Amino acid sequence: NVGEVAVPDPRLDKLAATAGSKEIIPTRLTFVDIAGLVKGASKGEGLGNQFLA
Repeated sequence: NVGEVAVPDPRLDKLAATAGSKEIIPTRLTFVDIAGLVKGASKGEGLGNQFLA
């Protein structure tokens, strides 16, 4: 599962006016849901948790 959301920032309006921007494009965050870790992953069992870094 993947979700994406715009991050509102009220400062963008003032910055756009100062810079003379034609368009305001807020930043976006993407959330990715990954499979749960197996019991003992924090101790290196299975794939461990190193793949999260």
